[in-house]
Amino acid sequence: MKTNISKINKELAKISEIYWQSIPLGDIFNVVEKYAGKIDQDNRPLILCGDNCYCSIPIANICRKHLQLAWYKISSGKYEINTYIS
Repeated sequence: MKTNISKINKELAKISEIYWQSIPLGDIFNVVEKYAGKIDQDNRPLILCGDNCYCSIPIANICRKHLQLAWYKISSGKYEINTYIS
């Protein structure tokens, strides 16, 4: 399967344009899996902690690529998300 990183990142950028009540892991994983196949269950974070943090999740089907995810809880209680493949 040929993976188009720019297509993934364009869809992930749309997620980053919205302020969220919670971190939208399901939406993020759905975008990645749409183009790159399943993310290995061992690489899926089960719990994301903190008001301001980041994580890097390896993408099993794309050699040396990671899903980057950063979040920041703003004063309204919603989360600002930044996510992309690098």
